[in-house]
Amino acid sequence: MNNQVAKQKFQVIEIDIPGAGSEVNLSKVTEADHDEITGVAIFKNGGKHGHGTFGLRIAGDEIFPDSFHADLITLDAENKNIVLKDVAWPINKTGKGSQVIIKYKEPQDGAAGKLYLYLFAKKMVTTMSGQNE
Repeated sequence: MNNQVAKQKFQVIEIDIPGAGSEVNLSKVTEADHDEITGVAIFKNGGKHGHGTFGLRIAGDEIFPDSFHADLITLDAENKNIVLKDVAWPINKTGKGSQVIIKYKEPQDGAAGKLYLYLFAKKMVTTMSGQNE
């Protein structure tokens, strides 16, 4: 007997911020074996950067408007009072090579640095007789 089991996967998209006041426009695709994108979050490893506005579209659908404050979904490694579940934003979008469009604008008082957009995904795996692959 065959069963479908969902395996959790991640795709990380690096956002390189050149400096204060800069705008970053990225276009990527979701990994082909990710059946569904189930959530998003941003991670940063400290620094003055990353407090700007963030727009996100997946598979042609707007997830966040361009004026969305990135801080609302950012896990900053320096802030020990916030955990991933506090910032992860649940979504339900098709993966399988869907286009991801990111627009990020760093504020004038910001800085250069890196942000990492995490796409949480599910990969459906067929198992036989309850055995995992």
